[in-house]
Amino acid sequence: MARPWTSEKPNTTTKVPLPPPVHHSSTSPQLYSTQRRRRLVICLHYTSSQLMCSLLRCKYAAACTRSCVPSAPREPAAKIPRKTTISASAKTNFVWATATHRVRTHSAMKPQRLPLPPVPAAALLLLPVALLAALLLVVYPNEFALQASLAGAAACGDHQGGGGGGGVQAAPEFRLLIGVLTLPARYERRHLLRMVYALQQPAVASRARVDVRFVFCRVGSPEDRVLVSLEAMAYGDVVELDCPENMDNGKTHAYFSSVPRLFGGGEAAYDFVMKADDDTFFRLPELAESLSRAPRRDLYYGCMVPCDYVRGSNEYMSGMGYLLSWDLVEWIVAAAAEIEGRTGGPEDRTLYSWLRRGGRGRNRVDVKPAMYNFPGRHPCSHEFIPDTIAVHQLKDNRRWARTLQYFNFTAALKPFYPVI
Repeated sequence: MARPWTSEKPNTTTKVPLPPPVHHSSTSPQLYSTQRRRRLVICLHYTSSQLMCSLLRCKYAAACTRSCVPSAPREPAAKIPRKTTISASAKTNFVWATATHRVRTHSAMKPQRLPLPPVPAAALLLLPVALLAALLLVVYPNEFALQASLAGAAACGDHQGGGGGGGVQAAPEFRLLIGVLTLPARYERRHLLRMVYALQQPAVASRARVDVRFVFCRVGSPEDRVLVSLEAMAYGDVVELDCPENMDNGKTHAYFSSVPRLFGGGEAAYDFVMKADDDTFFRLPELAESLSRAPRRDLYYGCMVPCDYVRGSNEYMSGMGYLLSWDLVEWIVAAAAEIEGRTGGPEDRTLYSWLRRGGRGRNRVDVKPAMYNFPGRHPCSHEFIPDTIAVHQLKDNRRWARTLQYFNFTAALKPFYPVI
């Protein structure tokens, strides 16, 4: 039977029956959960691999290169006819391949980072040193200044010593020899006096040349002979006189009469020669200031005693420390015949008797009260004063410490380590 004409095309599509529904087992939720975990692990593993490779720039390590370069993408899964029933394993493989392809495609679309310039090995080694130096500079800023000042002082000392040969050092105004009369066995006292006078030398170097020598008579003890010999070799400031050891029986005369022969050499080696006790502390800057105004000839300088009255018939300079000009020292040598037999008794009073008999020492300079005994009940004792030149009767370390502390002798000390 003929059909009427129509503009619609005949429906020639054949209905295909749908595949029967796939019935998953009871473990299907766990299967999808496992797939999501696998995809998350894949993403994390690949991202961490790319990050590590970018940091380490592993272009020489083959193993790392293999981990950095992703494997070739798998072939897309074959299209499954709708009539075919998709098994659970096939569907799992399809989801795995799709996730892997998406991750690779996403990573390929990311902009590539520029490679960092290589860091030299020397820079890596110097970095801790630079950090340590910066730390020391912040925590201990004075240490570098201290090292620089010590280096500058050493260089200055070499230049003044004549090593450079370029600079000319100005001549001092006068030259002074201080002879400290002591005993051979007093090693500790000599060591203390060396430090005390050596620390004051820079303050007077531009004005005066001050030499300190330790004087005693013949050394009798074998032990002292060995130890004094070592001391003389180390410091070169020990003088042994050819006389039996004594205090008031010619030791002072032996000292003054030996000075021209030991230090003169035919000309005046010093302008002034002083005799001092080993329990007397002299402040060299104040002593130099006082001597700069004193006469150069026929000078008898010190602390005039007795101290309990102003003037008397028998005045002389105290044995704590008195000074003679060089011409008087030469006169003592020349007047040996007149002085012979008159060297016994208190040495300070005995020396004054020589000068009085010979009509010498008319230029007397009495610096009292700038020279005095340690504060106490002695007539020549009083409290410390700022204009002190010398302090006598420092018999023990306690008195030395108190005296040095009063005059701020350690005020210039800089700590070499932080005080906590």
